Amino acid sequence: MSVFRIMAIVLLINLLPACVLIEAKLEEDDERRDRETILRERESAADRRRRYPSTSPEGLPGFVVTDIPSARARFGGGEPTITNEFSIVQEIGSRASSADSLFFTDARSTVSGATVTPACSDRFCSFVLSGSYSSIKRLEFSLRRPKDLSLINDFSRTNPLRGYNSRTAAVMTDEGVTLIQSRAAARQDDYTRLAFQTYGGWLGDHSGSVFGLERITVSQGARGILRDAAFSFGNSSGTNPTGTGRAVWRGVFIGTHEGNDRISQGIAEIDIDDFASPNVDLVLSDVLDINSQSQVSVSAEWNDMDLTNGRFHHNNTAVMGSFYEQNHEEVGGVVNDRGWIGAFGGTRQ
Repeated sequence: MSVFRIMAIVLLINLLPACVLIEAKLEEDDERRDRETILRERESAADRRRRYPSTSPEGLPGFVVTDIPSARARFGGGEPTITNEFSIVQEIGSRASSADSLFFTDARSTVSGATVTPACSDRFCSFVLSGSYSSIKRLEFSLRRPKDLSLINDFSRTNPLRGYNSRTAAVMTDEGVTLIQSRAAARQDDYTRLAFQTYGGWLGDHSGSVFGLERITVSQGARGILRDAAFSFGNSSGTNPTGTGRAVWRGVFIGTHEGNDRISQGIAEIDIDDFASPNVDLVLSDVLDINSQSQVSVSAEWNDMDLTNGRFHHNNTAVMGSFYEQNHEEVGGVVNDRGWIGAFGGTRQ
């Protein structure tokens, strides 16, 4: 063996402990970095939970009725016959499954007043939320198996909603309408939150139309946009009401007015003055703030609306509605005009 080969072997033997120490040091550094990464991720998750709300629907800004006994007393409302939350949700689902018509107003920003117009078919409406603060760019509302009064559908197959949670409660009966409210919340990721507050009502005992007003909150972090939209759905008659003389349908209007982000409730009266030349009038009266009971509007009315195949409208989408059920026992629709975003429903008197 040459001298040089012997020297190389000796050198390697002398360096081996140092290599082992270096390897051990590298493994130790890797373990430390892993621990630090895990701690940062845990701290980050905890920080996100502190900074951004959970998907609990509790604690949302006051839009739905906060003092039910006071509201009942002011509006002369009675106790609803259905109070169990599961039964209420079942009732909504049953009515939605038999409905063939869905009306939605524009979704109006509560801050800027800017509106988003929906694209609707008979049982489905969608909104494209361009320019919102979050990654949620599309909302879909469907009569297919609603989870609660909000009618929200799983709008994104690639980024589905997670942690959906809702609370639904009956409020009162008024003018033959059972009034209920829902609060719901979900998230798309750790930063993006979607929340709904809905106040509405149904007509009839176990079938019939439903209408309501919905506040949609789409937020990312501390910033977000609130939009209000109203809806009505039911089993459209497809034909005009018949009879002689005049007929009246009376019920409830629920809405919010431009510049006032609180919810209001009033009386809706829909009439056909003369069946020989039928057109539809809508009058809203005694509209009050649902929580403070202060007067919001004395009255508003839309007259001589065209009626075709059981449906009527004013300026295409300013007011849209339909007579529901085979014998036209019910009527419902939405208002998107004169500063109002709202919905109404009533029964034939």
